Amino acid sequence: MKAIGQYLKEKREAKELSIDDVSNETGIIPALLNGLENGDTALFINLENYDDILSYYCEYLGLPKKALTAQNKILKIYEQRGNPLPGASGAKNTLKELLPALKLIKERQRVSLDLFEINFGSYAKAKEILRYLQDNGFIIKRAGSLDWLINTEKINEHLRGY
Repeated sequence: MKAIGQYLKEKREAKELSIDDVSNETGIIPALLNGLENGDTALFINLENYDDILSYYCEYLGLPKKALTAQNKILKIYEQRGNPLPGASGAKNTLKELLPALKLIKERQRVSLDLFEINFGSYAKAKEILRYLQDNGFIIKRAGSLDWLINTEKINEHLRGY
């Protein structure tokens, strides 16, 4: 399964159009076209603005927006659950520090930025690992709390294969 942006880019390239060509024909600025193709919604004023421009771009390329949007929702659900996508390669995750991080959490029964910074060498890497773990449901940060909740079941399930 591919994200919407991948379909947009593939269709545009199949028509041998550059971002500038599309921009000139549609009036959509190149930065927003790149944002659509890269899945970067931060460039848009709001989700309604994103949706309107996505609709126009899909129509321009001859792509079915409803089908792409539905598929994108499925992709997001799989990502939130931390499941591999149907038909994806055998690799469970792409973050190379994932297994050591999960083993560390299981061993220490705690999660903290300091713990990851000490074990993985930098503040930036520690933040990246925490974000990845949170985005994939291994840890959860409660609103208004400084503590992380550990999804022990998910960690054990993931480590079972290793």
